[in-house]
Amino acid sequence: MAEPIVELIAANIEADINAITTGNGFNYTLAAHRRKKFDFINEPWADLDVVIQQLERRKISDENMIKRWEQPFGIYVFTTQSEGASTTIDTKQNRVIADIEKKLMTDPYRGGNADDTDIEGPVPFINANSACGVYLEVVVVYGTVENDPYTKG
Repeated sequence: MAEPIVELIAANIEADINAITTGNGFNYTLAAHRRKKFDFINEPWADLDVVIQQLERRKISDENMIKRWEQPFGIYVFTTQSEGASTTIDTKQNRVIADIEKKLMTDPYRGGNADDTDIEGPVPFINANSACGVYLEVVVVYGTVENDPYTKG
């Protein structure tokens, strides 16, 4: 069965983040995960794990039988580092952010399913387990045919 356009977009973001590897010319190799439950932030995530959280979708227009949506995705990148590391945590986070921006913006149309992609943030975070990282918000604008979320509009 076909997938809704929003699911194709989410899968595209996950695939793009998983393509961020040192072998592909990036600074780090990231591991993307789509969350399996709502309470995910305090899980024992590893260094360079990236958790993708689909946020609340916003309708931006409804004209000519086409609904236009803004779909934000929260991107949590966990970055851990020891005191003896050769680079600062800020340097590591700056490189990770640049890697994500570079990869996601090579195809702002999300494989032909979106009209545009924008990246907002970053914001540093620390969870209850003292794991730190950086949060980005990826906002994707796309359209669907009215009453058919499986068909791009």
